[in-house]
Amino acid sequence: MSAAQPPVPEFSDEPGRYVLRGDDGNELAEVTYHEIAGGRALSLDGTHVADELRGQGVAGRLVDAVLDRARAAGQQVLPVCPYAVAVFRRHPQQASRRYRPG
Repeated sequence: MSAAQPPVPEFSDEPGRYVLRGDDGNELAEVTYHEIAGGRALSLDGTHVADELRGQGVAGRLVDAVLDRARAAGQQVLPVCPYAVAVFRRHPQQASRRYRPG
């Protein structure tokens, strides 16, 4: 029998970031991004996940939310924060989504 998967969190889509809030309204996790290159790409600037949620895939789902947003808009992504850089390194299939200035 396999272990139950944690529920997929629902992120608030706010300008320049996705946020996960607890029942009390406090921010538990976020990813921040902004448009670059005249809107052709998104800079994935940072991720933060509260200690109690680490290791549960929340940061990965936040990064996926930005990748989905970029894909829907026909944009590429420049990973800036260390976590996003690691995602691109671990998933070479994302290479075509990576923005390379120049």
